[in-house]
Amino acid sequence: MKARRFIAGILTAVLCLSFTAGCSNGTSPDKEESKAPVKTEESTRSSIEEISGEEKESDGMHTLFIRDAGKNSKMTATFLNTASGKTEDVEMTKSEEGEDHVTFTCKGDPKLYNMVHITYGDDIVSSNLSFNRFTAGWYLKDKKLLPYAEGMDLKYDPEFDTHKFSFDGTDKSVYVWTPKGYDKNSDEKYPTIYMFDGQTVLAAGVMSASFQLYDDNTWAEFIKDKVNMENSPFLYFYAGAYAGDNGNVNEPVYNMLIEKGYPKDKLAFDKYEPGRHEPMYWRNIYSEFLQAMFEHKVEALECGVTIKYEDRTGIQDIPPEISIAPDDPGLSVKENFIYFDNSKTKWDKVFVYWWDAIPTNKISGGFYGKEWPGIELERIEGTDIYRAVMPMGPTKIVFSSGVKDEDVRKGTIAYQTDNMDYDDEKNAGQIFRIDTSVEPKPGKSNEKTKFKYSSGSWEDFEL
Repeated sequence: MKARRFIAGILTAVLCLSFTAGCSNGTSPDKEESKAPVKTEESTRSSIEEISGEEKESDGMHTLFIRDAGKNSKMTATFLNTASGKTEDVEMTKSEEGEDHVTFTCKGDPKLYNMVHITYGDDIVSSNLSFNRFTAGWYLKDKKLLPYAEGMDLKYDPEFDTHKFSFDGTDKSVYVWTPKGYDKNSDEKYPTIYMFDGQTVLAAGVMSASFQLYDDNTWAEFIKDKVNMENSPFLYFYAGAYAGDNGNVNEPVYNMLIEKGYPKDKLAFDKYEPGRHEPMYWRNIYSEFLQAMFEHKVEALECGVTIKYEDRTGIQDIPPEISIAPDDPGLSVKENFIYFDNSKTKWDKVFVYWWDAIPTNKISGGFYGKEWPGIELERIEGTDIYRAVMPMGPTKIVFSSGVKDEDVRKGTIAYQTDNMDYDDEKNAGQIFRIDTSVEPKPGKSNEKTKFKYSSGSWEDFEL
């Protein structure tokens, strides 16, 4: 879904420029009583070390620990350098055993490795996670790993304020997350980070900025006056698969920065080709972004190295789907499907795309997902109702007329819904109906022929 995707990289290209002290009180600087304390990078670092409960180890190594709610008997850590491919297996030591968990620890070298995964139980292998001292450890429960620091409360529901406003005919939401103990009436100032594509930041740990709407000439003009800046910002890029997670759009921008003379010591690129366009991968890499932002480096990655992807467009890198037998009894169960009412939209085809999860097929139990525009729905004979086997688990979902983004850029008319929340427990057997009384809004720039419906509803219905 390239045209609507926001690049899961170029994280600090805007963010580092925006890492400034916010909320100036506007009083005269020559009055001592008006001078408010400002949190510096050093004090911020102290706060991070206080949160993680760890200072930099004298030998340069970093202690990784896993709080394991499953109380496995053994665990192995495999460290990885995403640039060189170098790996190292280390058997973890059981350092503590509690009533509801055990803790495994081992040491790794963050100068050599920037990711790690663990193997446990019946040879269960976790996804790869950032490895650096900005994440002290991980909490393993029900095969899920979440960042964890020793002594921290096992609470992962973010608390933030939501503010809404309208801009250029579009309703926008701004999420404001303040540190513990924040007092808006205090004179104390805090560095402020402005994050784009923020709808998944607080829930999944992904931040990104969208630059796909700009052509190469616009980019070149934007870069020109920043190459020789006295304090050029450190720019950190992360991208996953070539076409599956914007490697194809990050690569030329990063390489163009090098070509145009941007300081190489201010550029880092983490190319992680197994990565898909899913918040799980962005969450797992999040602490590497923190290191890049606060320390202006990623220890295990060399700065300013030209990136080269292999063009893998059309190559299947994801698990094959498990086919459903024509006589499978699950095909006759209404609740195993989701439905779309095409009686008013009259699209030639109907597709459904989901993201923000790696769901499984409700009937086959196999992997269930495709690149944008997703899976084509089948028409129920004699009706304008279309259906598809439902995915298991909560996810984001979009219905569309099935036009690919490259065709939209060529001027082909396309229609789709906005991103919507979906939950298999709630929406099983339901039908989605677009409210066509609300006109769809066209996109901008190279998406001007893509029209999005913003209103509609899930409803119960009978076939």
